[in-house]
This record gives sequence, C-alpha cells and structure tokens, in this order.
Amino acid sequence: MKSLLPALLFFCLLPVVSKADFRINLLAPGGIAFADIAEGMTGIQGGWLKEKKDMYLAVYAPLSSGEKIWSVSILPKRDGRLTIQLVTTGRTGTVPERALCSDLHVKGADLRNGTLSEVANGKPVGWSAVRKAEFRRTSGKNYLLCDNLNYWTQTIPVKRGRMVHLQLSVRKDLP
Repeated sequence: MKSLLPALLFFCLLPVVSKADFRINLLAPGGIAFADIAEGMTGIQGGWLKEKKDMYLAVYAPLSSGEKIWSVSILPKRDGRLTIQLVTTGRTGTVPERALCSDLHVKGADLRNGTLSEVANGKPVGWSAVRKAEFRRTSGKNYLLCDNLNYWTQTIPVKRGRMVHLQLSVRKDLP
C-alpha cells in the first residue's frame, strides 16, 4: 500500500501538470516554501524527495500567444542559494512547446540582468543555457527561448525568512 501512494499522487497530478505548458523550477538546498502564486498558476512541492521535499518547488502556468505576466513568492528557510529554471512541459504532437520569457524581476534577492539588456557573445549575461536554449531579439525586445529540454537558469543568493518575489512575462513562441 505504501508503494502505491507515490504512483497514485503522480496520476492525480498528471492532469494538472499536462495542461500547463510553462514551468518555473525553484531549487534551494536550504529549503523553500510557497508564500503566494499568481491566479491561474499551479504549484507543487517535491514530495518524491521525501524528507528533502522542501528543496524543490515547481510552478506551472498555461502558455498563450499573448504575453502574460506570471509571479510567485517564496520564503527561503535558510541562507543560501536559489536556482531558477525556466522550462516548458507541453508538446504539440512530437514538437515541444516553446516559450519566450522576458522582463524578469526579483524583489528580496539579486537577480542579474532580468531585463536581458546585457548581452555578451550573443547570450544574456548572468544566465546559463542548458543544452541548446536560445536567446532571441524580437520586435526590439530580448527573450529567453526555452522548451522542455533546452532551458535557462540562474542561481541567486537568498536570506532566511526574507520573502523572494519573482515576476516575469511569458508567451508561446509562434512558428
């Protein structure tokens, strides 16, 4: 019975997760807790990590062709580092959904180059591409382009008990 619980939870969360096309992964070895998420988003904690479940939070949001501002507030449980990952989860047939992210703002911690205006060697300063994540300039604005395998990440310092509020603009990458 005990071994069936994780599988049951997975299948209960699957409909929620599979409807969402954009995800923000938040990882902190010292532990984090949700304080608030924007209406229309869904948040989960890393329950599969058992006693280390406080290390991981994921926030899911639907993608649309128009830009949408999404936000999440978290509370670090210890001084340390918070890793932010911007990825997608959905697919259209065999093609992964791709998201364009811009105008990233953080209150309560220092995010580097959230406006994406600092660029060196064709990449935004302060951001790390995982695999082949792309950086794009469209209509005079810079975007982080990500999908489920190719995504952007940044690690920032956080303080115990100091609320961290992350806000960003996201839209579906149109062919």
